[in-house]
Amino acid sequence: PMKLSGLVVLAVLVLGVSAVLTEGCSRRSSGPARQPPRITVDTIVAALEPMRDLTTLRTNVSGVVSATQEGEYFWQGTSKMVLLVNGSALYSVDLERAEVEADAERVSVSLPEPELTAVWVDMERTRVWERTAGRFMNGNDTELDTAVWRAAQGLVHESASQADNAEEARVQTERVVRDLVEQLAPGVTVNVTWGAA
Repeated sequence: PMKLSGLVVLAVLVLGVSAVLTEGCSRRSSGPARQPPRITVDTIVAALEPMRDLTTLRTNVSGVVSATQEGEYFWQGTSKMVLLVNGSALYSVDLERAEVEADAERVSVSLPEPELTAVWVDMERTRVWERTAGRFMNGNDTELDTAVWRAAQGLVHESASQADNAEEARVQTERVVRDLVEQLAPGVTVNVTWGAA
């Protein structure tokens, strides 16, 4: 009986030591708890979707263009038209193509480059500055009208395509995206880069 009791006590001691060792190993191996993301990629994408074609810059353009038209015969001379042009253009970013990554502390958003999505001549603010007709042209200068208005459209497009306008569109887009993400997950670091496919 005494030997049996000794075995029982020994078994209890062994089990107790094993439990302590197991608990210690578990504590050492678990380490600090991993923080869950403050915001998910799906949440950010869902917030960006309503702004698929985000227009972030409108630029206004003004300038002067002219066009001439030679008469069918040399003695008819030349017709000329000069326009004082006013127009506008829009830059937009397709947020549907944004690439998003997120963890507990940082959100990274890669955006496609801003694109010039609309260019137009403001017909109400554009004025005919000068118009002269060749001799005996009888108002037959539709080609002249077409040419000068095409030149006006080209002026607006060329001016709006300048690099500083695209850069300003990037700055405005970054501001919108940062504000949106920070509202969804206050305190995260937001990185915005360009070049998404």
